[in-house]
Amino acid sequence: TLSDHPGTTFGPAIGLSWDHISTQKIDLEFHEAYRMLHCPSRHARDLHLTHHARRKILLDELNFSQEEVEKACSVAQLIQKQRMLSRSLCLLEPDETAIESRK
Repeated sequence: TLSDHPGTTFGPAIGLSWDHISTQKIDLEFHEAYRMLHCPSRHARDLHLTHHARRKILLDELNFSQEEVEKACSVAQLIQKQRMLSRSLCLLEPDETAIESRK
């Protein structure tokens, strides 16, 4: 689903939805054994989607509007700016604590 997660550096973020479709139940132990034998492990780079791919999935496959995608991108950018401000304020805090303890 469309997400406002600030970890995406450019373009829209894609997140997991709470909505799901239960088609069948599979025993976890069976699944893990099968996966270990038949599915090669993947590296993080194999899981990366470009901003073009994410946008295409959201617009074409999940039917989000261009406005919804742009709004999520704007919200994510705002959260990124807020986090940067918080980090910069945290860097100043130890100095202020040291000054207060000297009084």
